[in-house]
Amino acid sequence: MGAAQAALGNAPQARGLAHEARRRTGQVARGLAADRYRAGGKRSFFSFELNRKKLRQVRRREGRYLLRTNLQGQDPARLWQFYVQLVEIEAAFKTLKDDLGLRPIHHQLEHRIEAHIFAAFMAYCLNITLRARLKPLAGGLTPRAVLDKLATIQMVAS
Repeated sequence: MGAAQAALGNAPQARGLAHEARRRTGQVARGLAADRYRAGGKRSFFSFELNRKKLRQVRRREGRYLLRTNLQGQDPARLWQFYVQLVEIEAAFKTLKDDLGLRPIHHQLEHRIEAHIFAAFMAYCLNITLRARLKPLAGGLTPRAVLDKLATIQMVAS
């Protein structure tokens, strides 16, 4: 196991760097590195060592999903389709709430409730259409970014 060291000016900086390294590792990388800091006179040191055994275990699992379900006897491919549909539905609700700014309905009359749902559905359809039209032209551009740019346009009357 190799060790990397960074010389720092004082002990609080070394502790801060060690704390920041632990904070950034997250759940997936937990246990991949052991870090140490040492205060010594005017110089402090921070070092870490990679746990290569743990790294090999993590790399073997990269790109794999573990789906836990209560559906007994289902084909794994079918379960994966269910999962992808769930992700798409969650993304649709996120779009409705965040990008389109839709909130709970507070109407009492049935025709107003239906109008609200219809307007939300049309806005979502336009959002999806805009995303599909943008994909071949500018793959990284999102409907939200386009709408933000369009919102800056002002009409000037002369």
